[in-house]
Amino acid sequence: MQCRIGGLQQVIREYVAHRLGATNDRQDEAKVQKLLGEIQEMHNRMQALVGEAVDGQTPVVVPLVNTLKGVTSSHAARLAAVRDRLPPSIVGLLFLAAFVSMVMMGRQHGASGEWHPGATIGFAALVSMVVWVTLDLNQPQRGLITVSQEPMRRVLSGMGK
Repeated sequence: MQCRIGGLQQVIREYVAHRLGATNDRQDEAKVQKLLGEIQEMHNRMQALVGEAVDGQTPVVVPLVNTLKGVTSSHAARLAAVRDRLPPSIVGLLFLAAFVSMVMMGRQHGASGEWHPGATIGFAALVSMVVWVTLDLNQPQRGLITVSQEPMRRVLSGMGK
């Protein structure tokens, strides 16, 4: 029993380290597919070890199975989060809306004959920030707003060697 649990801990350590390494740099599709294959192989190894524990009627079977389900569900959620991006049509619509709002503000200032530089600059800055934040959130692996990998680092450091 201890050997299986130790083997499972080792696979989980490798898995977390692999996931952390995969988020460090931007990768092309071929490299992503290779990483996904490696992750699937680790999932298969974890499943085999948990299967051995189930067959051996180990007293910790239920927590092991639930944890394995959590790991695979988390992987699916992380993969979906990485792959789900704003379609180009939505990004185009975002830029079009920003452009139209700026044009309408310019027309309003032109029609009234008054120009309020503070309001104009504030509005332009606000629209620019909305576009920037939206596009930055659309790329969770790079930019100023990124997804923290700290929880996975804590899991890895908490597991020891």
